[in-house]
Amino acid sequence: MGTWGVGLYSNDLAADLRDEFKAVVRAPWDGDKLLVWAVSNYPSTADASDDQYSDLRLVLAHLFWTYGIDHQPTFETARRIIADGIDLEVKRTLGMGERDLRKRATLLGALADKLATSNPKPRLRRILTEPEPFVIEVGDCFVYPTSHGAPRNPYVGPKKEERFYAIHHWEADGWGAVIVLMRYHRYGVFARYVIAVLRSSPKAKPALSDFAKLSIRHSHRIGWSASHIDRRVHAVETSREHLKRMRVEILGSLAIDRGKVEAEFTPGEPPITVESNLANNARIDRPGKEDPWVDDPIAAYLAH
Repeated sequence: MGTWGVGLYSNDLAADLRDEFKAVVRAPWDGDKLLVWAVSNYPSTADASDDQYSDLRLVLAHLFWTYGIDHQPTFETARRIIADGIDLEVKRTLGMGERDLRKRATLLGALADKLATSNPKPRLRRILTEPEPFVIEVGDCFVYPTSHGAPRNPYVGPKKEERFYAIHHWEADGWGAVIVLMRYHRYGVFARYVIAVLRSSPKAKPALSDFAKLSIRHSHRIGWSASHIDRRVHAVETSREHLKRMRVEILGSLAIDRGKVEAEFTPGEPPITVESNLANNARIDRPGKEDPWVDDPIAAYLAH
């Protein structure tokens, strides 16, 4: 269940759709294919009986309009939801007060006006004309410095480093280690990688010869009790620029048994369901706050 407010994106799921759409809109897809993607990934978009249906349909129409994607079926659906009072009735059923309903009605009226005309200044889509090139290889073993378990921020460029790290103190006191198990193109265009974060002595920089003997990390899930433990295998995105800013050092490569990896991990299916930036998944234990030890040798995925 999400939370409902007056704004178009006050619903949690609607906000998720917006955030993911920002990336997907760069794919060389027309409105029909973007709608298929939305329905596939957000099933409530196709179920008029779902509480989230009107939110997602209105948001989708707004996103199409924002990016200048002329898709009349999506606009017509949103206009019908507004004209027939479907969204307001859902909100009333969910307990929204009359004052907020009036605010919501004003907002929806403004959206209907927008959808009646083309956006004069659509947001740039930066459509990819070919798949993104890969920047790391399957089997690559790399290390990166950490401070209290955290890697360097890949979004901070050289011109802002001094000021940023003066405020957000970062001093290397450990090392993280990662191996690349798989790479693929998400939606046929976005370069993605399945990586395993490995457990090594945080104080010592691992050597390539150490990697085959390491175990996959397991960590307590943030915000959950100690009984919730995540295996540190993640789907990630990254770039040469981000790798450089994180001070990633590729030590070499190990041969991966692709059959074993592909038999266990399918992008888009558990546990590889959420993609994020490499740095978001590269945190290791803080000194004195070690996560649980689980015997999970990476050797199981190496070719022999």
